Amino acid sequence: MNYRIAVVEDEPSIAMGIIDNLELEGYRVLSFNDGKIALSRLMADPVDLVILDIGLPGMNGLELLTLLRAEQPNVPVLLLTARSSEIDVLKGFKTGAHDYVTKPFSPRILLARVQALLSRFKPQTNQLRFGSIHLDLNTMTAIGAQLSSRDIQILARLAQAQGAPVSRQDLLEDVWGMDSETGERAVDTAIAELRKKIDSGPQAPRYLLTQRGIGYKLSPDCWKIS
Repeated sequence: MNYRIAVVEDEPSIAMGIIDNLELEGYRVLSFNDGKIALSRLMADPVDLVILDIGLPGMNGLELLTLLRAEQPNVPVLLLTARSSEIDVLKGFKTGAHDYVTKPFSPRILLARVQALLSRFKPQTNQLRFGSIHLDLNTMTAIGAQLSSRDIQILARLAQAQGAPVSRQDLLEDVWGMDSETGERAVDTAIAELRKKIDSGPQAPRYLLTQRGIGYKLSPDCWKIS
């Protein structure tokens, strides 16, 4: 999967090292060096994992995490900290972190922790249900409806986000391709057509939901056995 990871770190040399290693592994990386800016962007455009430094300008990492958790309770967060005392580690976990790495750290260890968190928080099933329609994400095939390859790719990308909204731009890049000249309006059109196939209609969708100002997401009902 083409996971998106946010790196929130204000030390340029550390941030660049993390970014380079993540991109070499095929991850898409967003980088921020200010807590307030990072929070604003992550609220509007959720990612699959956050690597978060505690000591940040604008807003420290624990403050950022507290506010992020209120809106996105399930996004995995790995803390970076120069503080190795037990009380600081416990404070991080109580705030909502899932793991931590103490500076200085091995890039290989950091990548291993990232991979472990992404594996731990991936969807528990690769089977989606839309009423009587069944979509198998392992084989990328659908039973009960005539879904195009693009329809299935859209649903797979939304499933990857595990209920968090995915922006139109991300859908455009991940499904249509980064070199596509298609505009974001094409995403809206494709979603509207897809709703006609799998949902109760554009006026009262049950499975394929709009997150106003951000993009689209899947309802938890999609993972329930019908």
